[in-house]
Amino acid sequence: MKKLILLVLLSVVFIPAGISQNTGHVEGGAYSKKTSYNLIGQGDKLYNLSDKSVLDRVLFGMTNSFVEYVFKGPFDNSEVLALRIVADEQTGSYRLDIMKMQNMDNVSKMIRDLEAETGEINIPGKLQAQLSPQILEKIRKHNKDVFYNALHSDEPYKQYRPEAKTFNISKELAEKLHGKMASLIQNFTGKGNQAIIADGNTMTFRCVTGDEVHSLSVHCPRNAASLLSDACIDIINSYEENPDNTRYIELLDKIDL
Repeated sequence: MKKLILLVLLSVVFIPAGISQNTGHVEGGAYSKKTSYNLIGQGDKLYNLSDKSVLDRVLFGMTNSFVEYVFKGPFDNSEVLALRIVADEQTGSYRLDIMKMQNMDNVSKMIRDLEAETGEINIPGKLQAQLSPQILEKIRKHNKDVFYNALHSDEPYKQYRPEAKTFNISKELAEKLHGKMASLIQNFTGKGNQAIIADGNTMTFRCVTGDEVHSLSVHCPRNAASLLSDACIDIINSYEENPDNTRYIELLDKIDL
């Protein structure tokens, strides 16, 4: 019996240092996880923006960046925070963009207006028979324009885009945050049943790896997702005053994924 207790104690003491923190989302809020091609078609470079929300399109425009993060607060915490890291393949340099939107009433109205303008109109078949040919033609034209503009136009979104604060950052910090985000998205799993949560924070993590773009959106994240979100928020709120890349690398190193 004493030998058994000793073995149990040793197994607790000698847990490998690199063991991952929990990426399971147990009985948590809604989430979506997606992997897609980063680019579409041949010739002209068109980014695959199919998994991006209206808010994402406002913040990040017509591209998928090396790293993207969005925090959308609850209604009583009127704040949207975002960062992205843009990689320059020619120079090997990295740029950090930080954006903030601090009036949730305006943000909510913006989202409603853009969803109405850029969303498809779907009319059930029975109702279509009651509409005039002129109305049906307008609906068809609207939906055709929506499909085209989803790939080719930034026009509806750019008028709402907040001005970004821009900084050059080290390759080490850029690749560290990218690596943590890629690991989180890959290892994230939902367990049990989705909890019904009326309000709360929503975080979106997105990164490009090779020919693919990976994204994860989580309502009320926990465990490693919450820790990585906290690190991103720290960068957003602190980098301008404290641009010490080593500080943020050390913070990310504490998150095992």
